[in-house]
Amino acid sequence: MTQSAQPSAKAPRLRSPAYPGINLETAIVRAKEFYAKERRNAANVTVAVQHWGFNPSSGGAYIIVAALKSFGLLDEEGSGKERKVKLSSRGLRIVLDDRPESQERMAAIKEAATSPRIHGQLWKKYRAHLPSDANLRHELIFDWKFNENTVDWFIKEYRDTIRFAQLTDSDTISSEEQDSSEVEEGDERHAIKIGDYVQWESQGVLQFTAPKRVTAVSDDGEYAFVEGNNTGMPTKELSSVEPPAPQVVPGLKGTVRSAPPAPFPPDNLRSKTTSRQDVFSLEEGTVTIQWPVALSPESFEDLSAWLDILKRKIGRSVSKPENPEGTDS
Repeated sequence: MTQSAQPSAKAPRLRSPAYPGINLETAIVRAKEFYAKERRNAANVTVAVQHWGFNPSSGGAYIIVAALKSFGLLDEEGSGKERKVKLSSRGLRIVLDDRPESQERMAAIKEAATSPRIHGQLWKKYRAHLPSDANLRHELIFDWKFNENTVDWFIKEYRDTIRFAQLTDSDTISSEEQDSSEVEEGDERHAIKIGDYVQWESQGVLQFTAPKRVTAVSDDGEYAFVEGNNTGMPTKELSSVEPPAPQVVPGLKGTVRSAPPAPFPPDNLRSKTTSRQDVFSLEEGTVTIQWPVALSPESFEDLSAWLDILKRKIGRSVSKPENPEGTDS
């Protein structure tokens, strides 16, 4: 009996460099909404996202959190269920300084615009003279290793942010600090990709009774989503583990080993598809959902809201317990 050849290493998933999921103008609006509710106080991240009209289980909410951190508008403390956020000193400067033509506020906005590492690097190279979208797209894909499915959204976000900040050639970057969502080489998060099995450890306690498979990873690399759970989990709290052993299922003759879930398609095939699909098995049957490979942050917000409505509609199909015999209906 020969043993089938196993690949020596898994092909790494192509992940774009970390960049904000929303532009700076939108991020400042979100910062103002947070201040209107919490002022200078810290709030648990699950509470904070509700100030923006999101369900805590919505992945789009955590894209906003990551973007505000990337621009330096939010500070973070704690982790896991105790994770809290509050407006940073820069965020407060921008939100509270309502003086017309305030130079201090404008300076803070310019600093925020170049705070994401990829923003700072592009600004130092091109200043206010960006090449055409076609040339920039080619450079970002082949030199900066951007995923071709997300590069167009980044170009729009960067152009919108630079325009809003009114950056000119005379503006300089005081320091190039690494974006808090950037993944360092060797960081364990760098190895986590779609299709991997992971364990989640928060506050020193393992959260999964068995390893779960990753179904999605945010572009900034900060959050991952697993089967059976719609809440994004910080990748810094996840670790890659071996897949669970196949279950032994009794058969008519001897035993039959159930095969593990089919692996996700290779990255080079996924990049050529226009949609993805996930199937969830229930005792009553299967539930299938399909979505486009590339979504804008705005489309993701719309989809999240629709899924909340869909949950209510599906809830009407839940069978109600029958009344005990002899009681009125």
